[in-house]
Amino acid sequence: MPSSGPAPLPTEIHCMLAERPIRIYPVGELDLACKDQLDAAIEAVVAGPAADVVVDLSATTFLDSTGLGFLVRLSRRIAAGGHELTIAAPTRPALRAIELSGLDHVLTIV
Repeated sequence: MPSSGPAPLPTEIHCMLAERPIRIYPVGELDLACKDQLDAAIEAVVAGPAADVVVDLSATTFLDSTGLGFLVRLSRRIAAGGHELTIAAPTRPALRAIELSGLDHVLTIV
């Protein structure tokens, strides 16, 4: 059976740990395939000095429960240190997943 299109590119998680607020810029699909990368991003953020964090979802093409869980876990971890998570520029698919999960009522989205 022929493929239905090109395979998606691998997801990349860019962490700008020296910036304030810290910026995380995921490119591609936030799903189970990149869970280890997402967990590593959380650990990198909490290993350094406490700071607010912005997750820029402008290049996120898909967001499933793994990606939503990442946002929740990250938010909880940085809130424990008195800081906030902001979701910036979510794509339509990412925003839809956030809204369907109800996280738009607990996360700051700009």
